[in-house]
Amino acid sequence: MTRTFGHFLLIALLAGYATVVHADDAKTVSGTVYDLETGDPLALMPNAGYPVMIDGVTYHPQSQVLLQWFQRGAESDAFEGAFSFPDQTLMTGPSQACATR
Repeated sequence: MTRTFGHFLLIALLAGYATVVHADDAKTVSGTVYDLETGDPLALMPNAGYPVMIDGVTYHPQSQVLLQWFQRGAESDAFEGAFSFPDQTLMTGPSQACATR
C-alpha cells in the first residue's frame, strides 16, 4: 500500500504542478480546451475517487489519466498497460478524437 500511495502522491503532485487554472481563465478556441489537466477526463465519473485512509480518516483523491491516454496509442506502454491510475479500470483505452463539425 505504501508504494502505491507513494506513486499516487507523485502523480498528484505532477498533475497539479503544470497549471492552476480558474474557470474564468480557461483558454478555448472553437470549443477545444487547451489546458486539459490529467484529472479532467475522469472528473464526472461517479467512481473517480480513490479511498485512502490516513489516521482513521478516509480521503478520496481523484484518479488521473496517464500520458499514454493523451498520446492515443492503441496500447499503453505504462505499467500493466494502464491508461489511468490508480484505478486502471476507469480508462481502458486511449482518448478518442472529437467528431468533426
